[in-house]
Amino acid sequence: MIPLLALLLAGTAFASDAVTDGRKLYEANRLEEARQIFAGAVRSAPGNTTARMWLAFTQLALGELEPALMNMERLEAACAHDSEYLFAYSEASTRRARQLSEAVAALGDSSARAHQLLAYRYKARGEWRIAVKELRQAAELRPRLAGVRLDAAEILWEQQQFEEAGAELEAELRVHPSGFLANLRYGQLLLRRRSPDAVPPLETAARYQRYPEAHVLLGLAWEQRGDPERAAAVLSGGLALFPGNSDLLEARSRLRSRFPEVKNASGVWSPAPLRETAPDSPALRRALARNPRDEDALFLLSQRCADTGEKFFQLLEQEAPDSHRVWQMRGLQAESAGDLRLAETCYRRVLEKQPELAGAHFELGLILQKLGETESSNDEYRAELRIDPNHYLAAYELGSSLARNGDTRAGLPWLERAVHNGSSFVEAKVELARAYISLGQFRSALPLLRDAVSKAPQHPIAHFLLYRCYRALRETAEAQSQLEIHQRILRNGQLAQSGIIGPQGPSH
Repeated sequence: MIPLLALLLAGTAFASDAVTDGRKLYEANRLEEARQIFAGAVRSAPGNTTARMWLAFTQLALGELEPALMNMERLEAACAHDSEYLFAYSEASTRRARQLSEAVAALGDSSARAHQLLAYRYKARGEWRIAVKELRQAAELRPRLAGVRLDAAEILWEQQQFEEAGAELEAELRVHPSGFLANLRYGQLLLRRRSPDAVPPLETAARYQRYPEAHVLLGLAWEQRGDPERAAAVLSGGLALFPGNSDLLEARSRLRSRFPEVKNASGVWSPAPLRETAPDSPALRRALARNPRDEDALFLLSQRCADTGEKFFQLLEQEAPDSHRVWQMRGLQAESAGDLRLAETCYRRVLEKQPELAGAHFELGLILQKLGETESSNDEYRAELRIDPNHYLAAYELGSSLARNGDTRAGLPWLERAVHNGSSFVEAKVELARAYISLGQFRSALPLLRDAVSKAPQHPIAHFLLYRCYRALRETAEAQSQLEIHQRILRNGQLAQSGIIGPQGPSH
């Protein structure tokens, strides 16, 4: 019998060799093969940090964001000071947040979460009145949705529209009476009015034990009620939770100067703490697996991913300030916020620091393409392909751009390269087939389109191009069948947008 230790050491050795092999495949842009190697290494040695990190990097490069994030989550304790890990985790989280946000936005005008997301975007641009309007629309669509009125109140509070904010807070507390921030803000508002009713909401807020501010305000509320001893007990309780906090110490000193009799008070306010529970990432992922159009799961997971991306970006800034990775993340964040010119500036800064960095010219090319600077974007794709001839996405974008702008023959070899190097990339096959069709090469397009619809049965363009091929080749029955499939996909998509059918098909 082989000893267990020998088996474990053999697994570790296999994993180490596999990581070396996998990295060679990764560097050659043979990403799917690399993923299989790294996944096997992780299975054989689950504790091998290097193998799991490279598996996550490869999944990220393939656009498999959720699996990448799940692997990165397991590496946090071991890799907290690795700048490449911090960059990859921040990038994956930010990209996933944007992907989920786009899915929320696609739910349309009937979705409360879509209006809430739109409000966040207006707020980020400084258009706070429109943001509040969108949040009120969300509340009309789902009156029992917690958090929407609070978001509106926070915007109004920032604009010093306190009475309007108060109305939103009262509406929020009817939906979620024990919410932390709603109680804190509402108590603060009542305190401004010198109302004795400020105590209950501030007590609720202080019981969450989050901010010293809650204890400071609650102490002031008891003082306004004429009970300095209770005020002193609240401040003592706050200092027990937040030792040495300057705001609490200042509040206690001020209280003692006004009411010397409380200087030796020994009471400490320490009620049972409150906790707010929210679904964690695994629960939200399970909800999306059950229903990919679950607006709450999409929205909440997008916010969680955005927060994670920001957290790890801040850690990256601490570990590697002004590095090319920091500028790369700033570019991605600017892109997510819709500031394309800032994103362009950031990516150019990356290339100043690392002219041969794989992927950087491609990212800049995408930004320039969105800005309508076609020639400049194509130059960036060409630069990327000089660094990495196997970059199938750059080849796809360059080939598609040339073909869209009337030079199909120039685009053809790039699209062929994209299909060759990205054998599972359906869009490249569809675009290459489209190019063949425009050149009258229908038989060359057929196998590409058949493969595309086998991998993506609901791809409407692939079915329509198949219809065109079969019609040109006088295969009438096949052409009619593909046209009907194309029309059915479009019709179902329109019904799904309207809410008449969901992801499981028509309702009965």
